[in-house]
Amino acid sequence: MKDETILNLLEKIKQINYSYDKIAQKTGGNFNIFNVLGLESNEVKHSMLIGDLLNPKGFHGQGTHFLDLFLDQMNENKTPFELDSTSTVVEVEKNIGLINDDKTCGGRLDIYLADKDNNCIIIENKIYATDQEKQLVRYYNYGESLKNENYILIYLNLSGEDPSKYSIQKGNNENDVLVKNKDFTILNYKTFILPWLEKCLAISNHKPYIREILTQYISIINNLTGQPNNPEMSEDIVTKLTESKENLEAAFEIQKHLTEAKIEIQWLFWQDLKNAFIKEGFNISDDNSVDKDDVEKYYKKGEKWYGLSIKNEKLTNKNTYFRVEIEHNIYFGFKTTKNNSSDTITQIKSIHSDYKNNEHWLGWRRYEPLINFKSFNTNEVLNLVNKNKRENTIQNILDKCISDINSFLK
Repeated sequence: MKDETILNLLEKIKQINYSYDKIAQKTGGNFNIFNVLGLESNEVKHSMLIGDLLNPKGFHGQGTHFLDLFLDQMNENKTPFELDSTSTVVEVEKNIGLINDDKTCGGRLDIYLADKDNNCIIIENKIYATDQEKQLVRYYNYGESLKNENYILIYLNLSGEDPSKYSIQKGNNENDVLVKNKDFTILNYKTFILPWLEKCLAISNHKPYIREILTQYISIINNLTGQPNNPEMSEDIVTKLTESKENLEAAFEIQKHLTEAKIEIQWLFWQDLKNAFIKEGFNISDDNSVDKDDVEKYYKKGEKWYGLSIKNEKLTNKNTYFRVEIEHNIYFGFKTTKNNSSDTITQIKSIHSDYKNNEHWLGWRRYEPLINFKSFNTNEVLNLVNKNKRENTIQNILDKCISDINSFLK
């Protein structure tokens, strides 16, 4: 009987979802300029939009209204900060000099606000990018170097995660680190940016251009943070769930197995990808490649940075190997077995403009369209349930990887 109730509930929820999807197709509700332009997870573009909203002289033409709401939101969040909004200047990607040898100075500040008294807000904006070595340390040191020490360093990310120790460790002593809520503050898109944007929207209802941009941007943030985008559909689903004791029991039963379903889908993805590389004649390193235990730890313990290490004779001769890896999204690129010259890094960056390097990678870039196994709420991930669509995705990844490898080996 319980199995039948679960199946009936799933069918009813499916019908609700289908009905609202049809409405969205007819009304254009699925059209979002940020998705169309591929800007959903582009951190620089997010910073540019947020920076303009915070800028009293921004293109929005609303003076200090949005900045004032931001400062009010900080007060509500119990992170108050005094800033004279009328004199505030905003810079995005502010250059603070070349990064020095010990990585303690220099870089670019994602969003920087300063008033006439040099009171400053420094925002490090993270969507999916990994932390750089001593990144927050550099920005903290910049704040400390200011004549007026009234500044706040904000680490902004999707769900309020702590920065990596890699970013906040000051020196060789592993305990010498920046202290949360003292040296820096964590804010997130889900509980800070979304409420602020909703308030910005509320005062912009009579301004159609601003209203539509904010509405679409809020939809993007909802997607990135796993929030529902349609209040009416959410209400219908809640009504269906609370229709009976049996429906609620069925919902809890589904919830209990949802993590296992995610594990199964991701594990199928890795198995198929591994087999695809092997069919193309590549070797997969057993000692540094994903197993199902890694996938389970990803969902149950939050562990990440695992994947497939891909080799062949030509790559080995160049002291490199190729790797596909997961943080939240899938990304891939070149790693080294020895110290490689800057010429190698330059060569990799010439393959594709998205390639970036750091101390772990000669070059890496994200696979697009993004496959986000954390949120698990996009078509790119949900389509992996279907064997044919999963094979198409695997083939697309394989083609891009092999193309980059061949370009590197020329």
